[in-house]
Amino acid sequence: PAGAIPMPATTAADVARLRRYNSDEIAGCVVRQTELVASGGLSACGGFEECPIIGSANAPEQISGGKLSWLHGFQLRALRVAPHASCPAHSRDEAEVLLMQSGELTIEWQSESLTLRSGDVLTVPAGLARRYRNNGATPATVYVVRGGDHPAAARWVSTSG
Repeated sequence: PAGAIPMPATTAADVARLRRYNSDEIAGCVVRQTELVASGGLSACGGFEECPIIGSANAPEQISGGKLSWLHGFQLRALRVAPHASCPAHSRDEAEVLLMQSGELTIEWQSESLTLRSGDVLTVPAGLARRYRNNGATPATVYVVRGGDHPAAARWVSTSG
């Protein structure tokens, strides 16, 4: 673009300063499905398993650190929801992004609802009181990204009115 100053060319010295990772180090950055363990968070709701993947232990949510427990600026969790399970309405201080992996999950707020299916992505605004429900006959798996290294715990709320 006009007036833009190009970056200087990468030098051999710049390349020499780059960290080289070996296979064992890269393998340490992988979380296998078989390594997921439910811990805190929405696991308190019957039929829900919230499994930390990325992020440190978080006392407000009573959740352990994921395998990738160093600080990332966000938390990533797998949320597994049994058939016909639902959780009470809750809100959060942080926005969430839901990435639907398998099954179906219905999000209900106020007098509205939306059903997510495999491949769907939803960003949930901070402060929105919502409830999650699996109306299907098969388990649902959704990956949840929460902002911050130490998100606040869910606030259980009444949705009457």
